[in-house]
Amino acid sequence: MMVDLIKFIACSAILMLLFRLFLAKEKTFLLNRWVLIFLIPAAMLVPFFSIPVFLPQEIAVQTSYLQLAQQQAHPSQVIPSPSTGISPLFWLLTVYLTVSFILLAIKSSALIRLINWTKKDSLQPMKGAMLVLSEKVLSPFSFGKFIFMHPSTYREASEKTDMILKHELAHIRQNHYIDLAIMEFLTVVFWFNPIVFMVKKAMVLNHEYLADQDVQNFVHPIKYKKLLLKLTVHNTPMALTSAISSSTLKHRLIMLNKPLKKTTMRLRIAYFSLSTLLIVTGFSLKISAHQPNPIPPNTQTQLFEIQDITLDKQPEFQGEISNGEIHSNKNALKVNAKYANGMWKGTVQDPKGNLLPGATIIVEQTKTSSVVVGTVTDINGKFTIKTSSTATLIVSFKDYKTVKLKQN
Repeated sequence: MMVDLIKFIACSAILMLLFRLFLAKEKTFLLNRWVLIFLIPAAMLVPFFSIPVFLPQEIAVQTSYLQLAQQQAHPSQVIPSPSTGISPLFWLLTVYLTVSFILLAIKSSALIRLINWTKKDSLQPMKGAMLVLSEKVLSPFSFGKFIFMHPSTYREASEKTDMILKHELAHIRQNHYIDLAIMEFLTVVFWFNPIVFMVKKAMVLNHEYLADQDVQNFVHPIKYKKLLLKLTVHNTPMALTSAISSSTLKHRLIMLNKPLKKTTMRLRIAYFSLSTLLIVTGFSLKISAHQPNPIPPNTQTQLFEIQDITLDKQPEFQGEISNGEIHSNKNALKVNAKYANGMWKGTVQDPKGNLLPGATIIVEQTKTSSVVVGTVTDINGKFTIKTSSTATLIVSFKDYKTVKLKQN
């Protein structure tokens, strides 16, 4: 779970960086709108997608048969610690829910306050929206289908008032309040990811770019820029609202003066798309190892079934021991192994001297033991197993006679 959260934050940070590098300063406003809406949900889902990539076992980072066998052979080494109190996960979940509840309460309070404004203050119907005139409004803004404005600004009935209304109507026509509602929800759910707040800030700025672009089709650009300079004040807009005045004036004026270069814009879109595809693929790759020449199915031994092995009778020794080597009779295995410091180490070969990967080595059970301990040889025919000096090993492989190995 923690790994997925780290991937989510890292992926969202990289995608946001790509957006700033290639799209944030271009007049790709409509594309930017959709990129910002889906950036956080995409970053959340990407780590859960898996693209398998198979590499040869010699190249890939392996977990050998030996390591897996030792984990199976010594289950007593993994001892779960007894629970002594409330787990850290409980505290993390408590902190997460507490902060989320506080943020939800703050945003709900702002929403209720806006709704109350639409009921208590005078309403003025207009084409495509409802105008709310209130003494509490310091700077015009829109919310949903409502435009909030100070009565004195509306009574001016000047070109300034007309440009303000056109700006806020652009927000309403393009349904920017839906984008803001989605982002406010995401900030409540993913408050622990700082990239969410950066995306929200970029989205608000992009909304202003879209509204500014729309107004320029109806009014003279110079007059509109002068209006922005007059209206801009250092205020903090309420949640879920779009205000014509904001602290982003510098960026908006730069964008209004920026010429449209379609070739550059297309190249940046292509770079962003390619980079995003590479990042998404990188986060989704799942590398798996496989053997270039796999062992035939009829000779494979399943390691995880070792604990379920039952023997009808103990195999008979089919060779003779000489200096730590077993020289097998015809069709019997050849085992070269030594015992030292509580460990058997050796190799298993067929009668012709070819190394045998996947051969089974188990410790002969005693009357007092009910657990089968064992391992299998790795791809090079080698094995290591920990056991007592008095134990007997049983080495077997399909179609060959089984042998026993015991410390002298």
